[in-house]
Parts: sequence; C-alpha cells; structure tokens
Amino acid sequence: MSKKDLIDAVAKEAELTKDKATVAVDAVLEHIRSAMKNGDEVRIPDFGTFKVAKRKAREGRNPATGAT
Repeated sequence: MSKKDLIDAVAKEAELTKDKATVAVDAVLEHIRSAMKNGDEVRIPDFGTFKVAKRKAREGRNPATGAT
C-alpha cells in the first residue's frame, strides 16, 4: 500500500475530502517520525511497534572478486 492508497482509504472510511485526509495522514506520520528521532518507541496496538535499532557496521564485499 502506498501513501496515496492510505490517504484514499482514510478519506473514504472517515468520509473526509482527500485534502483533509492528506493532512491527517501526514500529521500521524510526522508524529511517528519525530518520536523516533527522539529515540522513543511508538506502539500502536493491533498494528505494530516502530523503533530505531542501532547495529554495528559490517564489512562489505565485492561479489565478483570477494575483496573487502
């Protein structure tokens, strides 16, 4: 599902114009984005959890030569 598809679904389900649905979807996504930037975890029951995971760097390899 693309962002456009989500906006269309919200507009239909909530009986909103596409402009108002766009504002609503953008607001939700911006709040999730800003919470994650602050290191917070975002939990949405019956949907999922968004969190930033830090991983150590890996060494890349050239698949043709095997060189690092």
